Amino acid sequence: MNYHTISRIIAGITAALSLAAAFSCSDNKPAPSDPAETTSAAEPTTASGPKQATDALPDLSGQTINWLADYDLNPPAGQDRSVALALFEDVCGAKVNFIPCGIQDKFTKLAALRTSGENVDMFPYDSGVQPYGVSRDLFAPLDPFFEEIGVDTTLWSGMEDVIDNLEYNGQHYVLPYSISDPTILVYSRKLVNESGLGDPYDMWQNNSWDWDMLTELMDTFVKGAEPGKPRYGISGWFSKAALCSAGEPVVKYTDGQFTNNLHHPLIGGSENIIRYIRDQNLCRPGWNNLSYSPEMDTLFFAGSGAWALSESIAACPDADLMVVPFPHAHGAPFYHSDAELNAKMLVNGSDKGEAVAAYIRCERLAAEKAEYKQIARDAALAPKDGANAAMTEEQYDALQACLDPKQVIPMYDFAYGMGTEMYGNGDYSYDKKGVMTNLEEAMINRDITAWEELREKCSPIIDKAIERYNK
Repeated sequence: MNYHTISRIIAGITAALSLAAAFSCSDNKPAPSDPAETTSAAEPTTASGPKQATDALPDLSGQTINWLADYDLNPPAGQDRSVALALFEDVCGAKVNFIPCGIQDKFTKLAALRTSGENVDMFPYDSGVQPYGVSRDLFAPLDPFFEEIGVDTTLWSGMEDVIDNLEYNGQHYVLPYSISDPTILVYSRKLVNESGLGDPYDMWQNNSWDWDMLTELMDTFVKGAEPGKPRYGISGWFSKAALCSAGEPVVKYTDGQFTNNLHHPLIGGSENIIRYIRDQNLCRPGWNNLSYSPEMDTLFFAGSGAWALSESIAACPDADLMVVPFPHAHGAPFYHSDAELNAKMLVNGSDKGEAVAAYIRCERLAAEKAEYKQIARDAALAPKDGANAAMTEEQYDALQACLDPKQVIPMYDFAYGMGTEMYGNGDYSYDKKGVMTNLEEAMINRDITAWEELREKCSPIIDKAIERYNK
């Protein structure tokens, strides 16, 4: 699926969501003209957990936040607003002013605008914001606005551990309001049954879905090939998911100090899974294909969230497809993914902290309110790009489970935010790529033969990067 197709699908969903937002605002919210009623109300504490959330939003009539990014939150002419923007404009009475920049130079432009005294209030989250951006005083903590955001209420239930994992310097600069695009493994239950294999989804549900089972299924499937009809174990973008499945960051952050964690045996285990797939020729040639193989010659396809599943359904309408997360180490208690964390940063020096906090709350409401979630579900189940591209309820629910941080923990690693020597493609050559990129790619690309060799090449670079950030 190309990006234009994805954009059209998203636009259709957001159009429906925006209409729902309008009804939700009129049915459940006080009129914006009454400031006393639109200001956030007190949220009483329940006896057994966080305070009960309310939908109330502050009156910010006439305020505008300046948003510096490589994409606009305001929709193009003729398209509908997102739910979050509709809430921010219609209920809070505020607006977002877009300041465009390139995706590669956004940090440089932010620093330049702040130096020149121009106002910037909000900035998109990516892996470079901390420690890199925070250490350069580009961003302010959101802790002073926790009440406005509702962090300690049921609105943010389920995200507590994710938020805590992102704490830096004793404060919270990043508050993810949603999770998206985990690498999932798409497989055909029809093919699994015909091959006499166990169902990975059942293994996931009984917590036996681990690295050993993954390699065993792939080995059995490949060895069962008929003469002249080769089979493969996996295709797609699986190496970062394998690294994250260890559940251990390459750079740990404890008590205000970074440490090199590359020698942890679980990280070595995940790298050796990648090497095993390479050495046993389990990876389908042309591994970065865009869907499950219609030839039914490959057991798993690793792709990014909903688009990977939708594209695979369109390519293989009769395959009875299902999804699971990447498995965990044998005996490990949790599953981990390389999912995207969706968040907005408060720029240091902004005098619109309350407004940025309100926008973040709008994003969380859009992600969590039942009526918006139902519309997103209905859109995913509705036919698109042909009748066979729609998800079944079972497929959709499995995908949502992969996005639930209580079932699959999104992996966060400060290493990705420590500069280009730690993360970056350089000129796509091994010697110029960042450490994290090589940990994801070097083994499968055959740039390095053994994990021990890769570890010893990367470890001194990590140590040097850590030195710059430890006080």
